[in-house]
Amino acid sequence: MIVTQQILAAKEFELFRDWIQQQSGVFFEASKTDFLQTALHSRAVSLGLSTFAEYFEALGSEEDEFKELMNLLTINETSFYRFPGQFDALRYHAAPRILRERQDNTSPFRVWSAGCSTGEEPYTIAMTLFDSLVGLQGVPIEVLGTDISSVVLDFARVARYSKRAIRDLQSDVVARWFEPNGDYWRPVKQVRDVCNFRYHNLAQQQQTHLQPMGWDVIFCRNVMIYFEPTIAKSTIACLYDALNPGGYLFLGHSEMLPLAKDCFETAEVNGVFFYRKPSRPSQARQTAFLMPQAKGGAESGPSNGFEGKGIPVRAFPRGVAGAAEAARAHEDVDEVRKTEPVTQDAAALDEIQLALVSAYKRADVGDVAGAIAETDAILEEQPLCAQARYLLGMLKRGQGELGAAAREFRRTLYSDPDFSLAHFALAGIARQNGDAEEAICEYERTLRTLGKERQGTWSVFLGDFSPEMIAEASERGIEESRRAIADAG
Repeated sequence: MIVTQQILAAKEFELFRDWIQQQSGVFFEASKTDFLQTALHSRAVSLGLSTFAEYFEALGSEEDEFKELMNLLTINETSFYRFPGQFDALRYHAAPRILRERQDNTSPFRVWSAGCSTGEEPYTIAMTLFDSLVGLQGVPIEVLGTDISSVVLDFARVARYSKRAIRDLQSDVVARWFEPNGDYWRPVKQVRDVCNFRYHNLAQQQQTHLQPMGWDVIFCRNVMIYFEPTIAKSTIACLYDALNPGGYLFLGHSEMLPLAKDCFETAEVNGVFFYRKPSRPSQARQTAFLMPQAKGGAESGPSNGFEGKGIPVRAFPRGVAGAAEAARAHEDVDEVRKTEPVTQDAAALDEIQLALVSAYKRADVGDVAGAIAETDAILEEQPLCAQARYLLGMLKRGQGELGAAAREFRRTLYSDPDFSLAHFALAGIARQNGDAEEAICEYERTLRTLGKERQGTWSVFLGDFSPEMIAEASERGIEESRRAIADAG
C-alpha cells in the first residue's frame, strides 16, 4: 500500500511533535514541519500505511518503530577531540583529583558518554584517560557510550572511520591511537576494548531498564540544548544522581544550565568550565531539584517577553544582544523575523544581532564551519563588531587553532578594550602555550576591566556564570601561574 497522504496538517504536526517531545525530550519548532513530515512519510511508507493517523497509531504501539523514527530525526554532529580544552581538563584536572580522593584505585575509572553519536567522543575519552594519571597508574578503564539512535550505535561499535575523520588530529595522536583498516581507520584495540555502547533515552531514563549509576565522569554535551526546561531539569537531576560524590559533569559550551550551577560546584581550567558533584552534597544542593516551578509550569526566572506567544522558553544561556535567548530557541532564526511584533525585545532584534544568534546556534549543534562562515559575513559588514570577533575567536579555539584564536581576541580588544572575556581567553591560551608571565598579565587585565564595568558588551557571553566567577578564576589563574614560574626557576 502506498501512502496517499503527503501533507502533514497543523494539528497532526502538533500531535507528533508533542508525542516525540514526551518520549525523547526533543522539541520541534513549527519551522521544522517539512523535516518532520519527510521523516514521518518515509517511515509510514516502509510500513505500508496510507495516512499519518495510521502511522501515529503504529508509533505508539511499537517501541522499535520509535527507535527507527529517531534514527531519522536525530542530528549527529561529532568528531574526535571535539572541544579539546574539555579533554585537557579531564586529563590534567578531573581524573587526577578523583584518583587522589579515592581510597581504592583497583576499581575501574568509569566514564559515561551520554548522547555519544557515532562513537568519536567515547573513544576520545578512552584515549585521554590512557594518556592521563589513570593510565599511568594502571587503573582499569570503563567507558560507556549511549544514544537514542540505534544506527549511530551500530556505527560506533564497528568503529571504522574515514580518513576525513582524523585529518585534523596531530600525527602523533594518529600514530599512537589509530590503526589502518583498508581505506578506513580504527581506534586501536586497547581503546576499543574499554568502550561499550548501548541504547538509552535520556528523557525517559527513570522509566528504562538501563539506569547507569556510579560514574566518575559524565559527558553530556550538546544534548539538552534540544530539551524543554522541565525535561532538562529532570535530566540534570538524573545525571547528578548517577555521579559518584566528587565526580565531574561536562556539558556543551552553550549548556551552562542554571540548575547545574545551583547543584554542582563549578570548576574552571584554562577558561573551560565544567561541574563537580560535591563530595558531601549539602542539603541545599540535594533539594535544589525539588524547587517548585514558576506559575504556569515554566522554569523560574526573568521573562524574556516571548512566553505565551508560541515560542518555548528553552534551557539556553543568555545570548547575544539581549533578546538572543528567545531567538536562539528557534531552530530557524528566519522565523523570528516572521513573528508578530508582540514585544519590544523582538522588535529590537536587528540583522547583525540575528546573524550573531544564528552563528551561535550553528556552533551549538556542531556546525562550526557554518558558524565561522556567518561570523565572517558579519565582519565583512561590521569589521569592528567586538562580539563577532570574540565569537570567531571562540570557534577557532574550539578547533584547536590557538594562534588564530588569539589574533581574533586581540582584534576584539582593538574594537572594545574593556571586553573582559577576551582578556580571560587570552590568559587561557597563554597558559596552554606555557607562557605563565603573559597569562598573569592577561588575568590582571581581566580583573581591571571587570573592576571598571561588570556589565559590558561581553557579558552576554557569560551564560549563567557571573562576573564574580570570572574574577575568582582569574585570581586562581594568577596564583597557579606564579607557582609555575617559581617551579620553573
